[in-house]
Amino acid sequence: MKDNQKIKGQGQIEEMHNDFEDMKNAREDVRRISEAKYQDIYKRLEELKAGLEKKAKYVKTEWTKFTDLLNNLKTEIYKDFEDVKTFVHRKLGEHEN
Repeated sequence: MKDNQKIKGQGQIEEMHNDFEDMKNAREDVRRISEAKYQDIYKRLEELKAGLEKKAKYVKTEWTKFTDLLNNLKTEIYKDFEDVKTFVHRKLGEHEN
């Protein structure tokens, strides 16, 4: 049926009805497809979020281990420096006598 024409008879009304149903069905198909795409993207984002949260937890745990190790090493190095300092002072004291 062409646009802007006067309706002539039952055939044109049925044609308009069929066109309307086709458009309505097409719109519903597009809506279903869009909803399916939306759900797929949403699911992927949720999976990505869960994966990132898991990785963030892992990184935080490993960072804590690393900083603890670094602090322990720092403590050991300072202790070793103090031991060397004490040793040097003792040796210098022995040579002064």
